[in-house]
Amino acid sequence: MATYSTPGAYIEWRDATAPVVQPLRTDIAGFIGLAARGPLNTPVPVESIAQFQAHFGSFIGGAFLAYAVRGFFENGGRRCWIVRVAAAEGARATAAAIAWSNRWQVTASGPGVWGNALTLAISAICPARTVTVDGEPGTRWVNVASVAGFQRADLIELAQVGGTYRRVISYVDPILRRLYFVHPDAGAGLPYDRPLDGYDRDQPLQIRSLAYAVAIREQGWPVAQYPVLAPIPEHPLYGPRVLAAPSYPLVLPPGTPLPAAPPPIVLAELADSLAALEIPLDATPLALVGGSDGLASLEVDDFIAGMNAMMTVDEVALVAAPDIVIQPEAPPRYLAPPPPAPSCETCPPPAPVRAINQPVISDEQPPVFSDAAVFQMQAMLVQLCEAKNDRFALLDPTAQMAEDPAQGLALIAEWRTRFEARNAALYYPWLHVPDPLAVAPTRRVPPCGHVAGLAAQLDLEIGVHRAPANRVLAWAQDATIALDDPQHGELNQAGINAIRAPLGLGLRVLGARTLSSDPTWRFVNVRRLVLMLMKAINTQTQWAVFEPNDATTRRRLVQSLSELLRQLWRRGALVGASEAQAFAVQCDELNNPPAQRENGMLVADLAIAPSRPFEYVVLRLGREHNAFEVIERGTTRGAP
Repeated sequence: MATYSTPGAYIEWRDATAPVVQPLRTDIAGFIGLAARGPLNTPVPVESIAQFQAHFGSFIGGAFLAYAVRGFFENGGRRCWIVRVAAAEGARATAAAIAWSNRWQVTASGPGVWGNALTLAISAICPARTVTVDGEPGTRWVNVASVAGFQRADLIELAQVGGTYRRVISYVDPILRRLYFVHPDAGAGLPYDRPLDGYDRDQPLQIRSLAYAVAIREQGWPVAQYPVLAPIPEHPLYGPRVLAAPSYPLVLPPGTPLPAAPPPIVLAELADSLAALEIPLDATPLALVGGSDGLASLEVDDFIAGMNAMMTVDEVALVAAPDIVIQPEAPPRYLAPPPPAPSCETCPPPAPVRAINQPVISDEQPPVFSDAAVFQMQAMLVQLCEAKNDRFALLDPTAQMAEDPAQGLALIAEWRTRFEARNAALYYPWLHVPDPLAVAPTRRVPPCGHVAGLAAQLDLEIGVHRAPANRVLAWAQDATIALDDPQHGELNQAGINAIRAPLGLGLRVLGARTLSSDPTWRFVNVRRLVLMLMKAINTQTQWAVFEPNDATTRRRLVQSLSELLRQLWRRGALVGASEAQAFAVQCDELNNPPAQRENGMLVADLAIAPSRPFEYVVLRLGREHNAFEVIERGTTRGAP
């Protein structure tokens, strides 16, 4: 507000319009599945397949997740969230814990056998300098020719003919060129402050900064290098702080860079006394062992835990779990370790030694879930999406349905009858994609990642009102079952979205049906449009909370909502020759009578025509208990 110092009359203009409700992004997907590495049950955002591999590793025979994510990006997706799933014991067995000079515990940054391929080359860095000591006896400080390279909390070693002394720098005075071991301000010192007594002040001192340098290799290849890791907790380059377990924010403001890939290792402090800080600096190489993937004992509850973690990310609009229907494949034969050499009677066989550049092969493979377990997990995913009512689930058939030409259609038709959901769709069959593992030319994978990428591409190009169908799928060579026109018709009538390659048109998704028997919610694009509207209105009309419940507030709310619907109508998301045929907003005394207003309630009714002229979906925006909530009121024909 402006302030005035001179008496007089002033005019201030105040904008009485309401904030405009803007459409939200609907192209952001969430994938729950199995990976070679990465944090467990923690949503991580990625924006390329390279970022996915940096956080979660590359393709593995025991998972479809990497294939789904690549299919997403190859088909036009730009951003997705990943949740890695593993059994509980895999989480507890985070790769090898070893003690580094009885000081730091070293572990891999995430569970998995990948950590067993890590080796550490540790060296002590001790740049030596000769300093001249003069001034105050008792020596709470020393003078140096230059303080460049020294800072508070450096561990240093001072040496002369009479012995060596270790101290922690408490304060650096750049003017007097002094390194203080006892801070000049008694209240600002470190716990390690103590004077330097017992040395010969007539002889020069040699001073060295003590720290570590660490080089990390994976399968013999350099992956990370840390030139300075300080041993003092108050130092900015303190080892366990530099190599700390990563945290992934669930909310990233626009323009915020995505989190960097975690360091290969994590350090944890073991010292429990100040004396333990003065440790010998060795140069012992370390190799990590004991990692576990936690796949062999994977259970339904592990996937459900990952689904619940994904539900905490508000910006996700599409959700898929490709590894629910996993068909694990054995690792490539040429990567398998050689058989052990036969032993003789006089000497035992030598202990097996893994070559430094030999990839680590996991013997763990996830189980093939039964149809009952797959249904339980898919039903839970659908239930969570219905409960949140702001995201859409993409479901895959099981391998038997997608690979058996004789029985597959009957099985998928029976599978469809198990679901009744507005916020989910089922796609059939699977896809043949190029296999980066080179075990075979192609691998059969579920289609959810490709479908999510196609939906994201069309959302970005046209809008969520465009059905995610009838575009050629990239990074897919064929479908696992070739469907003809009669079969396609049967699937379409059942609400199953077929993937097929019509002659000369390429492999396409040729269906956009939900799993709902309600004709209003028959089409995927209609349902996703309404989900976006409900979420946008619910999040962007909170300005009206605590506003006066009067005609001015109601008019501002109508103006805000009408502008949103007008934008969608102009983009083609709503049908109708005029605004009156496309949408209507009511928030007046008719649906806000005096008795209702006295109770603090404010109601706005919206009617939209998302797919066919003169068929309306009715939403109600209501304020009660100082909060807004959007609910669906059903459909109506004719004028809203």
